[in-house]
Amino acid sequence: MNTAAWSDLPTIFPALALLVGALGVVGVDVLLRRDDRAGIAELLSACTLVASLVLIVLGVYRPEDVRVGFAGAVTQDRLSLFLSMAIVLAAGLTQVLSGGLIRQKGVPPAEYSALLLISAAGMMLLVQAMDLVTFFIALEILSLCLYVLAGVLRRDARSNEASLKYFLMGAFATGFLLYGMALLYGATGTVKIPEIGRALEQQPGGQLTLATIGFCMLAAGVCFKVGAVPFHMWVPDVYEGSPTPVTAFMSVAVKAAGFGAFLRILIMAGAPQAKVWGELLYGVAVATMVVGNLLAVWQRNVKRMLACS
Repeated sequence: MNTAAWSDLPTIFPALALLVGALGVVGVDVLLRRDDRAGIAELLSACTLVASLVLIVLGVYRPEDVRVGFAGAVTQDRLSLFLSMAIVLAAGLTQVLSGGLIRQKGVPPAEYSALLLISAAGMMLLVQAMDLVTFFIALEILSLCLYVLAGVLRRDARSNEASLKYFLMGAFATGFLLYGMALLYGATGTVKIPEIGRALEQQPGGQLTLATIGFCMLAAGVCFKVGAVPFHMWVPDVYEGSPTPVTAFMSVAVKAAGFGAFLRILIMAGAPQAKVWGELLYGVAVATMVVGNLLAVWQRNVKRMLACS
């Protein structure tokens, strides 16, 4: 790693702390006796989350407001720090709520804690992403961990079903997401989010069709992640079948990361297309509120009701 890359590391220190902590949890678990594993894994996970939170707070009070690293691939600004703080707090509460699950259901503590930390790190990188490649990699990091966490109860048929449905629907949505990114790259010749916006501003209105389709497909992929109508049909089944702490984590942290990253893309890259995606988002928002709450009325399971509403 060259000197410039080393100097860019502080930009991702909070997420990097979670990744290092996850590796530490798994490594220490190999060296411990079976009776000691659950408590040590939870302790190391808690220490890692506290360390990441401290780094976020230090970032909030640094002299400069915005820090960009890795050739503009990631940024650390007030938006990313605020959302990262929410993600870390959600992961910490999930870890606290998971104590009973780990001990009563026989869930491997190190694997569970490591997946939780890596998923949170992916979410933090997602809200920091300043190009489409980083956005996609971070999204897949968090998604793959959540697929496993949803099915962590290996002997529970509903948990297995939730994991499989989440994986299949996630893979389907990823296809839309990647195709939308490819169209945006074809329309602008760049994957950098700010540069996409500048390129679209310089193009005549009649040549924006490709970019418009790209934004719509990209929006479809993100709307799946946040469970917006009409991309919501997986949510009740996955939330019901997943362990309750995992459901809580998905309902809070994934939404924060998804909306934060989507907001950055729309503001920085989608400003020239604001009239198009603005009207579409209005419709999606209204449909999500109306359809979701109507579906929630008919549910007999609390987790399904919360998922719909």
